[in-house]
Amino acid sequence: MSSRSIREWPPTVVGTVSEIAMVGVGSNRVVTASRLTGDNHPGNTDKLKLTVWDVDSSPGEYKIVSRGEHWDPTATIEKVAITVAGDYVVTAVRDKTSNDLRIDSFRLRDNSKGEVDIDQVATKSDHAHFVNEIAISRAGAGVGGAVIVMTALRNKAGSLVVATWGLESGFGSPDIGQLNEKQRGEASQIAIAESSRGAVTAFKNGEGNLELIPWDVESTGKITPMEKTEGGAVSQVAIAALGDDHFVVAVRNESEHLELNTYKVLNGGSLKRLQKHGTDGGWINDHRVAVVSVGPYRDNNQTFAPYQAACASVDGSGNLNMSLFDVNSEGKPTENGTKSLLPASHVTIAVGEPTTKTGDFGAIKNFDHLITAVRDKDGKLSLMYWEAFY
Repeated sequence: MSSRSIREWPPTVVGTVSEIAMVGVGSNRVVTASRLTGDNHPGNTDKLKLTVWDVDSSPGEYKIVSRGEHWDPTATIEKVAITVAGDYVVTAVRDKTSNDLRIDSFRLRDNSKGEVDIDQVATKSDHAHFVNEIAISRAGAGVGGAVIVMTALRNKAGSLVVATWGLESGFGSPDIGQLNEKQRGEASQIAIAESSRGAVTAFKNGEGNLELIPWDVESTGKITPMEKTEGGAVSQVAIAALGDDHFVVAVRNESEHLELNTYKVLNGGSLKRLQKHGTDGGWINDHRVAVVSVGPYRDNNQTFAPYQAACASVDGSGNLNMSLFDVNSEGKPTENGTKSLLPASHVTIAVGEPTTKTGDFGAIKNFDHLITAVRDKDGKLSLMYWEAFY
């Protein structure tokens, strides 16, 4: 089968930012969490801003439009991560003054004006750790229907610290409460994804190699680490859950190329490495790598691959690079389309809603859609909608 075509629609570009995180929250809707700069936001330098974005196709082309914003005037931040957990959007940031971890939960409400209200529900500061890096993910359901999220951070000593946090009243309070915490060895470039048993962390360990740890999370939030798995030398790491406890890890390897590794969580909770794929393209920059699960690849009512992954990286010329991969049932990734354009850094990626169209001779054509949010060459937040097709 020939490589898929990838085309992009004109970007939506807004004010300057220094950091970006993004999460999908439904069909063609994403939320970005940005650390602002003073260039376009006087008096709000280093403040946290949440924005809800929808994909609008009514003009005859895909356009990303803002539906609602939330500004946090209470603290300045560094580092930002975001996840969706139940009815909540949850952010994890480093407080710039204290260097503490701070977690905030928000609810989104569509109002009668066609806009989205972002209500801050609760906030929690953790004074126990000086935070250098942060990642966050949902990590299962808790007591009484509560939602559990897990943070994975690099502390002042450079060690990995994971902690579970309970949201909702199942733990006796509408606030955010810490449930359990574990610490491991040296870690950087930390990423995390939810599993059926809790979560899996992927990071660069003290020897400079890729390391993965699966974590069992009980309904009380108790964390149990399972057997770790190591790979080769890396400088950037990202992870995404593909489904059925399969995971894809995208790294910048020792040859400075994009490499995909696939894994499966076994019944006993340990990880099995399945396959790897090193891209044949040029080297990628030492900027953030992002990866997301796209779902199965189907076309003309046939399923060609049970999983797909999309990777966003920055190529050797400093441009945003989008790559699509089919992943078969044995976990083998095959590159199936790539496109590079626009100078970028701080890349993030989310999945849009797939569509189908009837083509020639009645063939059903499937179009997979993706959303990227990057910091462009002028330091501005730039969102772009992509579609992939044959």
